[in-house]
Amino acid sequence: PHYDHFGGLINVFTVMKKMRYLDGEQSPQTLKVYYPFADMIEPFDNFMKATGSYPGETDIQNNLLHDGDVIENDEIKVEVRGNCHIAPASEGAFKSFSFRITAENKTIVYSGDIRTPDEIADWTQCADAVLMESGHHKPFEVCAGWKAAGAQIGQIIFMHHGRTFLDKPVQCKLASKHAWGREVLFAEDNTVVEL
Repeated sequence: PHYDHFGGLINVFTVMKKMRYLDGEQSPQTLKVYYPFADMIEPFDNFMKATGSYPGETDIQNNLLHDGDVIENDEIKVEVRGNCHIAPASEGAFKSFSFRITAENKTIVYSGDIRTPDEIADWTQCADAVLMESGHHKPFEVCAGWKAAGAQIGQIIFMHHGRTFLDKPVQCKLASKHAWGREVLFAEDNTVVEL
């Protein structure tokens, strides 16, 4: 629920609205929005409605994420796992999540912000790519841990960078490559990765 993770959604809806307007698209559409915890739904929905930011002729379906959810259609499967980056509520409800995405016979793990890489360790046993945040962890330590655990990852992609990388990017890249045993990618704006 931290703003640096959901703030871009406002722009996504704004761009969708503009595209529908420019294309002359008026047919109704349905958009499902998934929230990490219930207290976010009403304020965000009210803000979007008050500012007219939702695309016109759109039925917005607000949904709450739960640990173990599977969201899928004919093209994509998204598995949801609660993590402890934000302490779960007293009743055990998670407020932050990691995701495993499967499409076109490829599997991508997206850590989100996590307390420890162990929270997604089993998902790293067979993944075409892992998008791992480096804002709260030292990338070379994450690589060393995954290497020691026998992780089977096609491509490690660090993103959402923190001070360890930003202060010494060259050293961090070299240490991570050494720890993993092969090249590790550090994402920048507009990075494209083919799997």
